[in-house]
Amino acid sequence: QVPVSADLNAVSFATPELGWAVGHDGVVLHSRDGGMHWQKQLDGRVLAEQLPGAGTDNALLDVWFGDARTGYAVGVFNLLLRTTDGGKHWQPWLDHSDNPQGLHLTSLAAVGDELFITGEQGLLLKWDGKRFVRVVTPYAGTLFGVVGKPGVLLIYGLRGHAYRSTDGGQQWQLIDTGINASLAAAGIDRDGQFWLASQAGDLLLSRDDGASFKPVAHSPRSPVTALVSDAGNGLVLVGERGVRNQAGNPTPHPDKRRP
Repeated sequence: QVPVSADLNAVSFATPELGWAVGHDGVVLHSRDGGMHWQKQLDGRVLAEQLPGAGTDNALLDVWFGDARTGYAVGVFNLLLRTTDGGKHWQPWLDHSDNPQGLHLTSLAAVGDELFITGEQGLLLKWDGKRFVRVVTPYAGTLFGVVGKPGVLLIYGLRGHAYRSTDGGQQWQLIDTGINASLAAAGIDRDGQFWLASQAGDLLLSRDDGASFKPVAHSPRSPVTALVSDAGNGLVLVGERGVRNQAGNPTPHPDKRRP
C-alpha cells in the first residue's frame, strides 16, 4: 500500500530496510521496513514551490542512495534533487549538472566509486565531487542507463544501441546487440556476466565483459523494465507480467543474425 496514485518509476534501497521510490507528480516515497509501508516525503506541489515556473507534474524517473542519508533523484527537464538527511529535505540541484539544454535525465547508476546520470541526446554525466560533468559519447539518441565494473563501462538506449568503454569513457566501441528494440535494463550477475534486456522482451547475455552479447530464451517472453542479480546465481526480472526469475547460467541461443 502506498499513499499516492501516481505512476512509480524507480526504487532504491540503501539497506534491506531503508528504501525510496519516485514517480510522476514529483512523488518521493520512503520505507523504513523493507517496503511493507511507505510514507510520502515529497510531491509536485511542494517541489513547484522550490522551482518557480515549474508545474506540479515534475516526473521523477530514477532514484539512487549511496547510504542511509545521501541520495539523488532525477527526472524530466534536467530535474535533479539531492538529500543529505535521508529524504527529510530534498534540495533542487539543477545547477549542479552540465546540462544547459535542460534535457530529460533518465537514470542514475554507480559503477564502483563513480556515479553517473544518463539522459536524452546521448547525455552522460559523471559526478566529479562537486557537480555532474558531461562525458562525451558517440550516440545522439536517448540513453536509458549505464552499467559496469572497474575497467568496463556500458551505456545503452534506443533501438538496441549500446556502447562499451574500457578507458573511463574517453573512447567508445559500438556493440552489435543484434536487435532494434530499445534496451531498458541492464545488470551484472554474481559471476560477473553482463545482461541487457529490451522493451520487446529480448534478453541478452555477455560472458566477455560486455564485448559481445548473445540472445537467451526466457518464458514468458515479455518486456523487461528492470533486472537485478538475486541472492543465488540468477536474475530477478521485472516487467508488465510482474516479477520472475531467470537462471544465471543459461545456454545462449545460436546467433542466427549472420549466415
